[in-house]
Amino acid sequence: MAVGLAEDTSGVQQVLIGTSEPMGYLRSGITLNSGEILAPGLGHAEEDIVNFSQQNGFYLLEVGATRPICPYCASLIEDAGAIPVTPLKVP
Repeated sequence: MAVGLAEDTSGVQQVLIGTSEPMGYLRSGITLNSGEILAPGLGHAEEDIVNFSQQNGFYLLEVGATRPICPYCASLIEDAGAIPVTPLKVP
């Protein structure tokens, strides 16, 4: 799982939650907090957050994950103008 902090077009911060499960499936016992937005997709959780941000006009600020971020996702995050705040996976 991953969490992204983004701003909408009004400058209001949004918390985006990504999961590597297909279409954003949340495993049993996992729930979103009030105001959090699920960023569904088919890839890595971080990738899903980047894609969701771009598709919905959000400006992505930073992304953190429950595991080290792979080089591919780190590149996507940085290309989106955001900062990966979790340590990066060593190839």
